Amino acid sequence: MKPMDHARLSCSDTRWPHCPGSIRECRKYPRTSSNAALQGTGTHELLKVLLENPGILAIDYVDKCIGLGHEDKPEGWIIGSEQANRVQVAVDYINSRIRNMGGRDTIVESEILTNPGKKYGRNDWWGTCDVSLYFGDNLEVIDYKDGFTYVNENTSQLVSYAVGQVLKYPKTKRVIKTIIQPKNKACVRQVMHTVEQNNVLGQQLANAAYLTDNPNAPLIPGDHCKWCNHIDNCTPRNELATNFIKSPVNPVDMTPQQLSEANDAIPLVKNLIEAVEKETEDRINSGHTVPGYAMVSGRKSGPKWSDAKAALRRLASFKIKIADRTSNKAITPTKALQIESLTEPQIASLEKLIIRGERTVTLRKVARATAKDLFGDVTEEVARATAKDLFGDVTEKVARATAKDLFGDVVE
Repeated sequence: MKPMDHARLSCSDTRWPHCPGSIRECRKYPRTSSNAALQGTGTHELLKVLLENPGILAIDYVDKCIGLGHEDKPEGWIIGSEQANRVQVAVDYINSRIRNMGGRDTIVESEILTNPGKKYGRNDWWGTCDVSLYFGDNLEVIDYKDGFTYVNENTSQLVSYAVGQVLKYPKTKRVIKTIIQPKNKACVRQVMHTVEQNNVLGQQLANAAYLTDNPNAPLIPGDHCKWCNHIDNCTPRNELATNFIKSPVNPVDMTPQQLSEANDAIPLVKNLIEAVEKETEDRINSGHTVPGYAMVSGRKSGPKWSDAKAALRRLASFKIKIADRTSNKAITPTKALQIESLTEPQIASLEKLIIRGERTVTLRKVARATAKDLFGDVTEEVARATAKDLFGDVTEKVARATAKDLFGDVVE
C-alpha cells in the first residue's frame, strides 16, 4: 500500500493543506526528530501496549523499558510516572467509549495504517491513526497528543484518518473525531460529522494535495509555519516581516487595526532576526567573513548545583547552621565552599554536586581596526611605527594606551 518509507503527504503534517509549496521546499532538509517528538513516540508505544493488553494499568510500566528495537529509538523508553498517568487518561476514555459503542463487539485498532489517498487515486497520502473504534454505523478516530500546544479537533489530520477508515468500513454513517490531550485542561475534545460532511472536508484536502503536485506551488505563510524546516528561508514569510519593519507608522499613531496587524507581524520579525543571527554565526564558524562581526568568547557562567535539593540535604548533614544554608534552599556553590568549618572530605562531597560553567561564544559587533582602517593607505613601515614615532615624545603611560583609551569604546 505504501511505496515509500514516509508518506509525501503525511496525515499528521497539517501544513501542506495550507501551504502547497512547503512539500517541495522541505525536501531540501534532512528529517530530524526533537527530543519532545521522540518522547511522544514512546508515550504512543505505551498506549498501544495497554490497548493490546486489556486489564493492565499504565502504572505497571513505571520505570520499565518498552519499545526495544524501535526504529526511532532502538534502546526503547523508560516510562516515568507522569507519563504513565497521562496515558492512563487516554486508556480510561477509550475503554468507556468501547463500552458505550458496542462492548466486545466494537472493533478496536491501534497504530493502524490508514490510506485516505486511495479514495482520490493518490499513493502518497497516508498515515498511522492512533486509535480507531468501529461498531455498527459509528466510527471514531482518536489522536493522542502528548504536548502542551493546543490541537483543534477539526484538524486535517483527523479528517484524513476518517476518510481512510471509512474506506475500510463503508457502512459508516457517523464519524466522531477525537483529540485526547492530557496536558490541556480540556483534555478530551471531539466533533461529530456525517460521512457526507466528512467527504466534503476530504475533498478540500484532496484539492490541496493536487496543488502540491505543481513544481511552482506557492509558499503561503501563516500559523502553520511554526514547525516548518524552511521557515528561516521562506521568502514570502520574510517579506511580510521586512515590509512591517519598513513601515513608517509609529506605534502611538497606529489605529486599532494597525496595532492588530503589527502584533501579528511580531513573530515574523522575531523569526527573521533569529534566522539572520544563525546564518551569520554559521558563516563565521565555517571560515567566512561577515564584516564587523565575529564569534567572541564571553565570560564563564558561575558554578551551580546539579541538584539544589540534594545540595541542601548534603549541607544539612554537615550540621551547617541555618544561616549558612537557608531554611528552604541551598546557598550558591561559591558561598558554600567559603564556609570555614567545612572539612576537605565535605568540600569534595559538595564538588560532586557542582556544575562548572563553560565559557560561552557569542556573536558580537566588533571593531578590530587595522592600520589601514585607522590611518588610511600607509606603508608597512609606518604601520609598524612605535607610539613615539607617531605621536612624538610621549609618556610611557600614553605609549601603552589601549585601543579603548585611544579610540573609544571598541571591542578588542
